[in-house]
Amino acid sequence: MTDSIAYVDIRELVSDLKTISNLSTGEITENIFRDYGAKIEALAKQKAPHKTGALKSSITHHASQETLEIVAGVDYAMYQEFGTASRGEFNGAPYTITPKKGQYLVFYVNGKKVVTRKVTHPGIPAHPYLRPAVQEAFGELFVKLAERGQAMILKGPNSDLA
Repeated sequence: MTDSIAYVDIRELVSDLKTISNLSTGEITENIFRDYGAKIEALAKQKAPHKTGALKSSITHHASQETLEIVAGVDYAMYQEFGTASRGEFNGAPYTITPKKGQYLVFYVNGKKVVTRKVTHPGIPAHPYLRPAVQEAFGELFVKLAERGQAMILKGPNSDLA
């Protein structure tokens, strides 16, 4: 199985927040990761293509004091995020699909049965869902950090910033 995973390094943020908090660095990190992990998971589920709902259902997050992982746990997650072949973000050649069993591929197009030995597929376009979710969630974080920084400057480091 291939997963799509997003990583964000917030060590500097944690260091800055530690100066205004009685919590340990690990506790601050885990709280931030837990909150933003849930937010990113929810946003990614909203943005994910949902033909069957399997991709959407597979999106989860795992937070600890050291890491935040947002995981899309279906094999095709990265193909939805980035696309494939000539229609993807990393242009590649169209690819040939051949039967795994038997001599023919059998499928339906507009209700008509198609029987063929191979198909050249141009690829699927990208349908980003995880990266936009991360950008949207952390965009809000940066606004909040700016507001907290302004409060520290105006009211001092012991002001109530929660």
